[in-house]
Amino acid sequence: MSTAQPADRSPRATGKDAGRPAANHDAARRGDRLDRSDARPGEDVDPRRYAGEGACRSYRPGHLLHFIHAGRISRTPWGWRDAVVREISTDNVAVVDYLDGSGTAEIWQHRDLSVAAPPGMPVRLHERYYALAAGRAVLNVLLLRGIGPVPEPASPDLWAGEGEVIVVDLATGDGLTSRRQ
Repeated sequence: MSTAQPADRSPRATGKDAGRPAANHDAARRGDRLDRSDARPGEDVDPRRYAGEGACRSYRPGHLLHFIHAGRISRTPWGWRDAVVREISTDNVAVVDYLDGSGTAEIWQHRDLSVAAPPGMPVRLHERYYALAAGRAVLNVLLLRGIGPVPEPASPDLWAGEGEVIVVDLATGDGLTSRRQ
């Protein structure tokens, strides 16, 4: 059985999208072999979709971490806020409380956050570049609600050398921090 989809030739499909297959969300919900990179919070997503042949290939917020994304995070070390994970809902939305009392944030990731950052775990959240650091792991997250990014310091040059190098594991799409030497 072919999963080929008709090309999207609608007026909206211009430039690089013209002639590409149209999204078939009904087929994805039925479980046909389609890329599930369009998964959103609250959708019933089978976690087995992200392993093996049907692995996620999306670099959108909440999915895999791209090396360019990791570089931007590394170059803005002032952007992190210390927090603790308060809870994780059944649709994989985590609520984190900032330790300075400035507020809370809600984030989502396509994989089970309770494994990487269970409730009670201290974490760091970078709202400008939507990243969660839990231990040495750095995950690309979808920021659903927050207090806004940390303002850029008056002298960003003073932060030179303070950031951690983030190496991206191509097999998992996760970042791993390493101290600068």
